[in-house]
Amino acid sequence: MTRLLRFISHPLVKWPGLSLVGLLAVWMIGGNVAATLAERPITRERDALAAQFSGTSSSTSARELARLGKSLGLTLSTTPSSHSGAIADSPFSDIYDQLVAYVDAELLTPSATISPPPPKIRQFLDQHQQTLLAMQQLLATSEPLVFEVDITGVLAGDVSEPLPPYLDFVKLQRLLSADILAKQAQGDSAAALAMAETAWKIHASQQNHPLLIAQLVSQLNQRLIVGTLRKLPQVPPQWQTRLGAHSYEDTLLTALSLESLFIYAATRRLPLENMFDISKLTWDETPATAEYQDNLFLKLLSPLSGPYMRWLAIDSYRVSREQLQQQLDVLDEPVCAENTPVLKPVTPAFWNVLGDLASPSYENLILRTQQLKLDTEFSQRILAVQDEFQRNNRWPPKLPRQPSTVCPGSYWDYALSNGETPTLELAPQPPWQPQRLAEDRGLPLTFRF
Repeated sequence: MTRLLRFISHPLVKWPGLSLVGLLAVWMIGGNVAATLAERPITRERDALAAQFSGTSSSTSARELARLGKSLGLTLSTTPSSHSGAIADSPFSDIYDQLVAYVDAELLTPSATISPPPPKIRQFLDQHQQTLLAMQQLLATSEPLVFEVDITGVLAGDVSEPLPPYLDFVKLQRLLSADILAKQAQGDSAAALAMAETAWKIHASQQNHPLLIAQLVSQLNQRLIVGTLRKLPQVPPQWQTRLGAHSYEDTLLTALSLESLFIYAATRRLPLENMFDISKLTWDETPATAEYQDNLFLKLLSPLSGPYMRWLAIDSYRVSREQLQQQLDVLDEPVCAENTPVLKPVTPAFWNVLGDLASPSYENLILRTQQLKLDTEFSQRILAVQDEFQRNNRWPPKLPRQPSTVCPGSYWDYALSNGETPTLELAPQPPWQPQRLAEDRGLPLTFRF
């Protein structure tokens, strides 16, 4: 013991040792205090979102709709579920590919003509017609449809929590679109419109849901509905206002803000073992390599790593927020410009070992949202022309050239040739439109009535 004390008290050991202890104390105390200050705006944002979306429970009509969906093999739920909604486990397994191909082909056809559905889809619709009519009756007579919103796991950064099966709502909307088209192809406009009302009520109930997957699904369903309505000849005028009432830019930005908070919280939950072996670094909360679990060095290092792990989360949040700001800047750019905005990569700090994991790509989501807004505007113009025909029992010989509100500098051109049905188109069309149609991400901007 005397030798040990003599060794520790030696100037070459004592003063460097005291300096190291001092530096560690500054790191532990100062690093945590500075992190607490930096985390304050993050905490305020998290608390605001938690308060905004807390206490929302599913209505009776939502629970009944979910019960009806089970007969179709669908999980119509918006809360985390172990069921992935895999189409192989549902009655859709045999016809789903044909259903997608049929609906997309009809919506991409730039005219009011409708082809009858293939025999397999026709048979499926007939077999499940009572279920679809039960959904229609439910939503026509019940209280407003409300689905539960639960963002607790997202705000906590729980990567093990499964995503809600929102994709099942896309499958349902495709089925409803096919049913609407089939009814209209048979000349039953009233039945087609009644089913369109059902499709809209289900869609509208989720437009404000804050999860990113919910917003992406909501945009897919908006495309299905506005494309299907173009094929119906007697849509009431109030649909024109209804289609454009929701701001997808606002709800998408909310979803991206929530995504930033998820990245922050998930980073804070990562164990130190995952930081130690970069080659095995994942978002998993379990240690990446078992050999590090009982490592004494890591156990001693773990308390000292606290400030670093907090700053790692803060920097990851900064990266995602800067990407979100780029999305906001896109809103100021003309959506129909020759050169669409390209998002610049946001670089994490040099000490952020997460690297690209902290820098997710949002792939110009705001731009795609504005493109959907243009599709919606065109559908509104088509319905307005259809309404002119219904009120006057003839196609208007000409209509004023209407400027597009989404694409400044472009106009909706209406033309009626002798002995032909009229056409409506956007002129000039955006340079990205051909590629978007080729990728099945949009709707035509030309239409023949």
